Amino acid sequence: PRQAGGLKKAARDRLAAMLPEIEKRLEDVLKYGDLMHASAQVIKPLLQQARMLAGQYDAGVTNPPYVGGRNGMPPYLKEYVSEHFSAGKADLFAAFIQQCCHMAARYGRIGMVTKHNWMFTSTYAEFREWLLSSVSIQSVAHLGPGVFEFLGGEVVQVVAFSLQKCEVNQHTPKFIRATDGTTDEKRNALLT
Repeated sequence: PRQAGGLKKAARDRLAAMLPEIEKRLEDVLKYGDLMHASAQVIKPLLQQARMLAGQYDAGVTNPPYVGGRNGMPPYLKEYVSEHFSAGKADLFAAFIQQCCHMAARYGRIGMVTKHNWMFTSTYAEFREWLLSSVSIQSVAHLGPGVFEFLGGEVVQVVAFSLQKCEVNQHTPKFIRATDGTTDEKRNALLT
């Protein structure tokens, strides 16, 4: 699969290779102390986060964050997303999907619940092209409005999907359209 955007594999591998030595030095500072002891306490959680981001995962399941499109992003975030996630720059959730795909190990699976607009609007055309060339779609359940009862009404229209990080192959994805009906009817459509 294509590795466009996100933390590139080579950079991620270099970071993963350096982390054990950095963590050892940090532990020495914390253990033996010096003038940098207070700073080391701040750095430790950042190293733990770096280890997570440098890793490759067999599964990722999430409901990614939203900011209301590019207009909802502060300038620094808009610039970062454009530079590192060009296909997913239309909204933070699309960039998040890209990063989860990058973090998936070979044959890893990704499952998400997102807004449904990435499937239809021209704003996400580049993202759809990237997705179709980067991962294998396993299933898509277009659930429309009313899935999250606690939100009420037509507030959020959603799609739940699963992807696999492998070459696009002979697998036939399963597509379910359950945009009409009650929450219970939609749940039953998914279970059949």
